[in-house]
Amino acid sequence: KGASWNVEFEPTVAGIQRFKKQASANSEEDKFTCKTDKNDLKIYFGEPSTHSGNFVFHPGVSGTLNRPWMWPVKVFQAIMDLPGEKTVRISDAGATEIVVDSGLATYRYLLPAQAK
Repeated sequence: KGASWNVEFEPTVAGIQRFKKQASANSEEDKFTCKTDKNDLKIYFGEPSTHSGNFVFHPGVSGTLNRPWMWPVKVFQAIMDLPGEKTVRISDAGATEIVVDSGLATYRYLLPAQAK
């Protein structure tokens, strides 16, 4: 409550599938980082000095993320697997809210960020 959301979007099925594939390819990583690159929201796994990967999770977002917060892969993926319409809001202050509207109920998940 009272958070200022820097980025807000509705994830696509293709974006969620890419997330699952990258999480599988980088299975040794239990956290990921979100950053904006121009108008694209990119997700990064690992460090450049080790096995790493990144991809565009959602194109055409407004707002920017400047801080390298980390989020838990398994928790995020479990929420993305839930049935229903999803809205993701990310704050540069260190929080993510995912709203899932199943058609019968609306669920709000708040994920606190982890620093490196």
